[in-house]
Amino acid sequence: MFGNKNSYLPCVALFLVAILTLPAQAKVVSHNSVEKSYFSSTNASDESAKSTDPQLNNDLVYRVAFGRAEDVKILLDQNADPNTVNPANIPVLIIAIIRKDDEAPKIVKYLIKAGAKVNVATADGNMPIIEAVKNGRTDILQLLIDNKAVLGGITDAQGHDLQTLAENRADLQIISVLNAGMDSEKEKLQALKSQDNFIRLVQEYSYLNCANEYLNFYLTTEPQKVDALKFDKIITKNSDDIDDTARKIKLIFKMGDAELQTIKVNSRQEIIARLQYYETNANRELNGFGTDDDLNKRCMVIAKKWDLKNLNKGQYELNTQ
Repeated sequence: MFGNKNSYLPCVALFLVAILTLPAQAKVVSHNSVEKSYFSSTNASDESAKSTDPQLNNDLVYRVAFGRAEDVKILLDQNADPNTVNPANIPVLIIAIIRKDDEAPKIVKYLIKAGAKVNVATADGNMPIIEAVKNGRTDILQLLIDNKAVLGGITDAQGHDLQTLAENRADLQIISVLNAGMDSEKEKLQALKSQDNFIRLVQEYSYLNCANEYLNFYLTTEPQKVDALKFDKIITKNSDDIDDTARKIKLIFKMGDAELQTIKVNSRQEIIARLQYYETNANRELNGFGTDDDLNKRCMVIAKKWDLKNLNKGQYELNTQ
């Protein structure tokens, strides 16, 4: 039976948000809905790119800590990065939350609207939701929950979960808002525990790993045909999607690392074997190599092999409790 439970907090916060936005009644989706666009996206301009200008981002750090909300908004409108950090590697969202004045919730709102990651974690495991609870900021806590902040399984550096932190404050408002959010989160997770959703996630995991190897193979064999910087960003984003999907499967269905590794390795090895079958890139290109259509066709064939029948060979028992 798959069931190697591992401790992966606070990293759980990096993926639960994606789980909680899935439809409550998840069904097996058509294979086309798993397919993604990789090669066509390398030709698109990235108009939403945030600034890497150190001065602009340094100004944002300062204004978030000491300025007015409207000052922060001006910098964000100039494409300052809402996920930038201070010299101590503390994200600006956390810096805003620990402010004690009325500007704090307005700044938090502007940062989130600009793309700040509400489930960001520092090196020591601190998170925006933890600071909101510790500082008794009911307004900010509700704002984070409304923007898909993760609640269950989150602990601070001392191992205290959110409910313990709230109870330690003896703040009834914080406890009430937190409990309501956690009840809603549990309901959404429970609704996702179905065989259909399990197969969908496993096939998505297989597909993403296949795509990862396909993209890297193309980058290695056809470097002159790609914008290396854009292509690297696409591969990095795909790798993040792989990690997110793996964590969803582990969290909802309690699948162990060894079983996930089997799906990952087999999916990657199979696509490489298929691509290396052709002796030259010219022969590969005759079959569409280097296009979204070819990648999707090949990787969906591989992903579809992972159905409940094949997974049961590993004595997988669906966990719906």
